[in-house]
Amino acid sequence: MRNLAYYGYGIKSYALSMIETAVEISSGAIDGQGIMRVIGLARVMLDDKTRVIDHATEVVTRLSTKYPLMLITKGDLLDQQRKLTRSGLKSCFHYVEIVTDKTPESYAALLERYHIDPAAS
Repeated sequence: MRNLAYYGYGIKSYALSMIETAVEISSGAIDGQGIMRVIGLARVMLDDKTRVIDHATEVVTRLSTKYPLMLITKGDLLDQQRKLTRSGLKSCFHYVEIVTDKTPESYAALLERYHIDPAAS
């Protein structure tokens, strides 16, 4: 949690925190091979299959035929783009916004950018 302000969210950020922790708990004794093992674990996570919850594909696909859908997600830009592409759902979204963090301010900015009235139903 202490690194969120520095590294943000995502697997690469997690990997940096793992490397930092490995250095700390080994009192600096971890060698290049050990660091490469941590990087290897991060690559495995980056290459891992994107899991879509049950029935989400059907629901999102059906909704996309009737409405211009917007996906708002947070985290590392490349990680999120890769996940969306691998999910097979990219074509369902008219708009994709990847934000640093989901805050009331970030949502308000997106609503303003797209001229969406939050009070509209």
